[in-house]
Amino acid sequence: MDYKEVNAVCQPGDDVASRDWYAWNNKMPPGPARLIVTGIVTVGNPGVEPMLVIANPQGINPSHLLLNIFLCQKPGKWPSVVVDKPVRLEQHSNPMYTHVDIVGGPSIEIFDAH
Repeated sequence: MDYKEVNAVCQPGDDVASRDWYAWNNKMPPGPARLIVTGIVTVGNPGVEPMLVIANPQGINPSHLLLNIFLCQKPGKWPSVVVDKPVRLEQHSNPMYTHVDIVGGPSIEIFDAH
């Protein structure tokens, strides 16, 4: 297996392959309500960790939360193997948002979980 020495770095993952996106407001007690966004991101080696970050500035639609994907490479030697990694964002829920838009990816409707 081919291994590659890499340095730690985080960079935007605007064109990264992704799938299985879900977004929901978790309103289960004891509260407060939390917005949870999850998905699967395809990365170039097992040492890359995908991360969701709230975009700044936000888009023009105030009911859509805009998120960026960042790919953070851990330092060290990693095999050159394409792998799928889960990504998750969790924050206080905002009832203003009806959708989550992933930059370079899908628009996801937010569901309420009671």
